[in-house]
Amino acid sequence: MRYRSDIDGLRAIAVLIVVGFHAFPGEVPGGFVGVDIFFVISGFLISGVILNGQRAGNFAFVDFYARRIRRIFPALIVVLTACLAFGWILLTPTDYVLLGKSAAASAAFIYNFVLFGEQGYFDVASDMKPLLHLWSLGVEEQFYLIWPALMFLGSRKKDGSLVIAKIIFLLSFGANVALTTTNAPAAFYLPFSRFWELMLGSILATAPFNTLAHLTANQDKAIKEATSWIGGSLLVLALLLISMNRPFPGWWATLPTLGTALLIFAGESASLNRWILSHPLLVYVGLLSYPLYLWHWPILTFTRFLRVNDPTALMKAPCILLAFVLADLTYRFVEKPIRLQAVARTLKTIMTSAAMASIAILGVILGMSEGIPSRFPAEVRNSLQDYSKEAILAYRAKGCFINLGERFGECDQNTGAKKIVVWGDSHAAQLVPGLQNLAKDRGIDLIQYTISTCPPLLAFDFTPHQKQCSEAFEAVANKIVALQPDTVIMAGSWLGYAEFDAKRLNEAIRQTIGQLKSMGVRRVVGVGQFPAWRLPPQLIVGRTRNLLARFLNPKPVELGNANYLKYALDDNGLKETFLSAGATFISPKATLCDENGCQLLIPDGHGVPMDFDTNHFTVLGSIYFTAANEGMLLKD
Repeated sequence: MRYRSDIDGLRAIAVLIVVGFHAFPGEVPGGFVGVDIFFVISGFLISGVILNGQRAGNFAFVDFYARRIRRIFPALIVVLTACLAFGWILLTPTDYVLLGKSAAASAAFIYNFVLFGEQGYFDVASDMKPLLHLWSLGVEEQFYLIWPALMFLGSRKKDGSLVIAKIIFLLSFGANVALTTTNAPAAFYLPFSRFWELMLGSILATAPFNTLAHLTANQDKAIKEATSWIGGSLLVLALLLISMNRPFPGWWATLPTLGTALLIFAGESASLNRWILSHPLLVYVGLLSYPLYLWHWPILTFTRFLRVNDPTALMKAPCILLAFVLADLTYRFVEKPIRLQAVARTLKTIMTSAAMASIAILGVILGMSEGIPSRFPAEVRNSLQDYSKEAILAYRAKGCFINLGERFGECDQNTGAKKIVVWGDSHAAQLVPGLQNLAKDRGIDLIQYTISTCPPLLAFDFTPHQKQCSEAFEAVANKIVALQPDTVIMAGSWLGYAEFDAKRLNEAIRQTIGQLKSMGVRRVVGVGQFPAWRLPPQLIVGRTRNLLARFLNPKPVELGNANYLKYALDDNGLKETFLSAGATFISPKATLCDENGCQLLIPDGHGVPMDFDTNHFTVLGSIYFTAANEGMLLKD
């Protein structure tokens, strides 16, 4: 297929806005649409290569995939190896396990499926996943696996490939629109809701456009000139109008994809393509676009691992510069020698395939190795372990701590003993391990109704999930009436709900307490706001052992210092609200914090963290907190 410099210019636009979004999301909120630009370009180029081979009668599957291996594998191998090496030095065992699994999935080009499967309330924040951006590479490779075969079948009939492309386009676009409103992660990550973007490029490559053959040269030029400017305008509109607040991909994804398709259709002779997209600087960046895309996100992510606060703009700028330098070096000394030089191509294909398989195997081993905790001194290993699985299981996550839309399981045992109901969101669920420890020898029925992101309120209308939460908690109110518990413990992420409307939150708390008392509940206990850390305790502890982290945090702080907290705790207003409504109030701040900060590690707990993530107790943390407040929680 004939080289077009303007397409490299389009690649440059795509990668630059993606890098801009990842580094400065506030300034480039729609930059993630660069991935959609890449999809259309890939569909066009790959379909063109296959079609040219078929027309020349020399297309071979083995040769096609060997070329793909030499194009995709070398730079990816370098980046994955660098990430695993740097992770060895920097990451905690928990994060190193996740990195190993991510590397294995990326090497197998299935990371988009893994990310989709990881969606959940306790999932790691996306900006702490060094290989997150490789989901798009998975989609492209999955396209490469099936599309050549479909084009081979289509080649048996005139325009057969075009017909197949149109059918897949329509089916995939329909799935994309439907899933964007019903299952956004599926629409974003899965191939069948993304293939329409690649098919748009394929249609562009396989369509004959016979109608244009009858135009005069001036008419053809005018149409392509207009097409180019319309395409460029659609890309600008995509950047201006699309953000993370929009349902995406959905209909919004038509802006960048159609814009890209129109620019490709216009050809390199159109003025916008000729003077802007074919500019030597953009062409140079376009040539680096693949390694630049691979490098930029891990560099930014590892910087976040090293920092207590988010990296500043002054820190991100050299990160981007480093990504450009590494991309240039990768292109010159890795990509070009392996992909473009005609020496020992078969050997290069075999060696790069073996190297990629080795990385996949290594990633699997790391994923099964508990993150090699022996990398750290014995005295901090307890602090660096992964306590999430144990905690989530102890929260009774299956059935009694549920997600929106799920139904409660057998959570309301009724043996006739004293009954205590724990009600709220995940901050209520985290009390359950400790309360069970206290209740087991006291003949107490501990009953749990907890739903993620739902405050324990019967009258509220100021959160995004209000309708679903209200419906679920109406059922809870009926259960409370039937059970007649002695005590109801209310806990939630109060500061999060107060961000919507603090005044209405306080009024809703008073109304709910009044309703509970009218139902016959004798005691209502309100638990205040729990501390939230800027990073999981494991990362904070790990940084005390890392010289580079100390360099990037010029004012080191002691463990538990207030500088590590996400926000200042002040529960006086919440305390007044609960007490004025006739409830008991427990202050986590009084239990866990003093004037210097809050407990990061459990006192005399052999280094076990209080929380397994930024704001949820480990099992021992729950036991510690409930034991410290046993009198108010279980008072007769």
